[in-house]
Amino acid sequence: MSVLLISASYVGLNFAVYALAGRHHPALQTERGIFVWHAISYLLALLLAAFTALLQSPADALILGGLLAGLHGIYSLSFLEIWSLTQGSYSLQLLSRIEQCGPLSADELPGATDIGSQKQQDRAEAIRRLGLARTDGRLTPAGRLAAHGLRAVLWLSHGRPLN
Repeated sequence: MSVLLISASYVGLNFAVYALAGRHHPALQTERGIFVWHAISYLLALLLAAFTALLQSPADALILGGLLAGLHGIYSLSFLEIWSLTQGSYSLQLLSRIEQCGPLSADELPGATDIGSQKQQDRAEAIRRLGLARTDGRLTPAGRLAAHGLRAVLWLSHGRPLN
């Protein structure tokens, strides 16, 4: 079986299991849960590549591992981005409010910006919970390390947006 087919099948199976069974599980309805789901899946993909090395050759395992890592990385990042947008999208929440309450008048529209403010507060709180920032807004050592990592990505991309 071709390495590309194995890699694509693995990623497809991951999505199918999530779509058919996982999406209703409470742990997989949070950003952290989705991240852990993809991290575990990624580790299982690496184990699959290592198992291939036992059955075939180390060169085949390296090819499979590289292709699986690349495809899974693209899939996971895309999945996380789309999931995050659908869960926390200002536009979707605004549309939901319009669906429930009817058309918003010009006077009511400024109040809808509270959705964006709440999202920003939630993100700041999540960063504090992860131990990346203190309550006064200063970065912790882990936060500084994460910031250096993000700066490295920015440097590698020559400061261009990656999306």
